[in-house]
Amino acid sequence: MSPKKGFTEQEIVSILERARSDSVAGAAKAFQVSKQSIYLWRKRYDVLSPAQVRLLKEHDREHARLVKLLADRKAEIDLLSALLSKANRKQ
Repeated sequence: MSPKKGFTEQEIVSILERARSDSVAGAAKAFQVSKQSIYLWRKRYDVLSPAQVRLLKEHDREHARLVKLLADRKAEIDLLSALLSKANRKQ
């Protein structure tokens, strides 16, 4: 467990399995997380296998990368448009 980075997919699946077999409160105490975190993870990951959880995380990372790339390109377009507009006004 890495407190600052969060939990890996395997750790989340392990916590959810423990919550299923023991109790949410017991798993929360054992892994030092809130019960609310477990309920949120259940909502998102409980129907998925560990392999599907890993794939979902990979897709989330790729999505974030593409969103950043799109924002960067939009900023470049805005900058170039402003420069072009400025150049056209000087003529």
